[in-house]
Amino acid sequence: MITISTEMDLGNLVCGRCTVATDYSIALADDKVYHFFGDNSIHQINMLVYEDDRKSFEDLFSDTDNNEPVVVRLMRYDGRYRWCLIFVVKKNPMADREQYTQIEIRDIIALNDRFFEADEKA
Repeated sequence: MITISTEMDLGNLVCGRCTVATDYSIALADDKVYHFFGDNSIHQINMLVYEDDRKSFEDLFSDTDNNEPVVVRLMRYDGRYRWCLIFVVKKNPMADREQYTQIEIRDIIALNDRFFEADEKA
């Protein structure tokens, strides 16, 4: 059984960016991404995607014409999964023949909570 966290954690990822290499290792990321994954950030990012969602996540990197975001469950630092929206920001072929892809990760639950907070104040 999968555990999905719905708790709002203000120190957690709402939106972050990282650069992923061809082997799915995180080459570079902002602080929010490293905080979200914690020690798990040393693993290949596709292995942090829930197994049922992994193919759609990997398709983002293989399909050069696809710019549609995908919704996947990502494992965070505590082993729990969060629903996240993944966008490809840019694909960069490098001189060493390595393909680097910059992605943006958005925590759907946290964004939803912030939307409703703003809506209630309005």
